[in-house]
Amino acid sequence: MNFNTAIESHAFRNVDFLIKRDDLIDEKINGNKAYKFYFLFDTKYKHIVSYGGNQSNAMLAISYITNNKNIKFTYFMPYPSKYLQNNLTGNLKLAIQNNINLKYSKNIEQESKIYAQNNNALFIPQGGALKEAGIGLQKLAKHIINLKLKDLCIIYSSGSGSSALFLSKFLKSYNIDVFTTNCVGSKDYLIEQFLNLEKNTNLHPNIITTNKKFSFAKPKIELLKIYKEWLSYGIEFDLLYDCVMWQAISDNIDLFKKYKNRLFIHSGGLSGNETQLKRYEYKNLNNS
Repeated sequence: MNFNTAIESHAFRNVDFLIKRDDLIDEKINGNKAYKFYFLFDTKYKHIVSYGGNQSNAMLAISYITNNKNIKFTYFMPYPSKYLQNNLTGNLKLAIQNNINLKYSKNIEQESKIYAQNNNALFIPQGGALKEAGIGLQKLAKHIINLKLKDLCIIYSSGSGSSALFLSKFLKSYNIDVFTTNCVGSKDYLIEQFLNLEKNTNLHPNIITTNKKFSFAKPKIELLKIYKEWLSYGIEFDLLYDCVMWQAISDNIDLFKKYKNRLFIHSGGLSGNETQLKRYEYKNLNNS
């Protein structure tokens, strides 16, 4: 995989931003998942267990690695709708092609943990929020440091928040600020996820929020407009995470004007846009 991806400069809301094109790391696994699950390429485990939603980016990324390394991957998810069962699409369809072992449950977190223990498997929490994720994020931090950009801040969207957290930990001693936003759940939920991995709040990223609350995965015209705006510049961002991050930047734009360099790390996950755009189309928002 090529972690030394291009860095482009673009203006957003009349402020210049640098964008690290980590969506181009690799065709099959890229963005923050390439760093977060980097440790799996050297794992000795022969069985991995995780859980989450039916269109999870983490699910797909793990399935690529495990299929390539001939590792069994068992994934717990809620019972799918009849429509999804009859119309496999998006990340779920791709993960099934990667020989994922699916299990359905009403209590996916608890049952997946028990299953992993009983089968001597490596358990990966939803979204990959575990300490081993720091191995790959340290590679990203070293690359950022080697850029030697003065008066720099980093912007990285968050689901579980582990990527932004580890990056903040590694960059704090270099006086590089990391900003993120809560794309899944509330700000308090994101802080809780940070604390699960790092008790020292001084090492946590800075959380900025959007003026308007966005329920996770619910189609919103504001996010679609940001998606189309960046698409016109030649860059596609995912609608669930990075577009929310850009909305948070827009709502807090003055905060970033004090920095000379503002580096946005593209979080990848573009395969999820297929199903999300269908939701926008279903709600007749695509032509807005």
